[in-house]
Amino acid sequence: MPRRLIGMVLILAGVCGGTAADAASITWYASIDEASAAARKANKPMLLDFWASWCASCRAMDADVFSDESVASAASNVLTVRIDIDRRGSIARRYRVDGVPTLLLTDSYGNELFRVAGALTRTAMAQLLREFPHDIAEINRWSRILAEDGDNTRAMVAMGHVLKAASLYRASNQYFGRAMRSRKGAASTRAEVFTAMGWNSLALKEANDAIRMFEHALDGGQEEPGAAEPMLGLAQALWVKGDRTKAKQVLERLILRFSTGEASDAARRLLAAWTALGAR
Repeated sequence: MPRRLIGMVLILAGVCGGTAADAASITWYASIDEASAAARKANKPMLLDFWASWCASCRAMDADVFSDESVASAASNVLTVRIDIDRRGSIARRYRVDGVPTLLLTDSYGNELFRVAGALTRTAMAQLLREFPHDIAEINRWSRILAEDGDNTRAMVAMGHVLKAASLYRASNQYFGRAMRSRKGAASTRAEVFTAMGWNSLALKEANDAIRMFEHALDGGQEEPGAAEPMLGLAQALWVKGDRTKAKQVLERLILRFSTGEASDAARRLLAAWTALGAR
């Protein structure tokens, strides 16, 4: 489901309203540990709802969002935990929650995968819960390995790729970043990881970060056999940033250096499209 979660960012800030309703259709765990035990058995993610009794937006979400039938149905895909930040401040601090409502989707062990700060509409909430991965067995597998060996660079890179495939781009970059900072980081995967981080940043529409990642991937030189893909990504990031002349120049160098291959074919298509745009 490429980029669906990122598209959610466009509709996450909704206004919640409505009359008070019974939200008992969603089963809320009071303990992360209890929810985690159940989540691990089913390989399901958890939804952590950080709230407070004085929070008007939290009350509105109870009345209009969590009581909604479509939201309750979508919530069956996750284990839901409600956390009062006034009574359980240590948990809020552990997850770096400094405002409510804040929603976190985690793996079955409670490792953060996706965060929403602020209230959601019922439509946005239902869509988020439907589109979030329901079976996270592979994510959990690498989480277990990293829990046993936090310096396992191979596991960090593998987790990064699994999260990228699930469109969890920000979480993916966090694991890739850990791998690059690790003393055990393999030089042979450096370009591969930075290239993946560049595509993640581009999907997040963070052009400057994408440019930086692709340039790191190309530190070995643009003549290297594996340089075609990061060059393609760099050109696209430069185009998004608005540096269109330089973006075209990168594509032209790519095509000149790599006459065949998927990246060069994509570069030709992009260059033709961008040239046509400029001619209008």
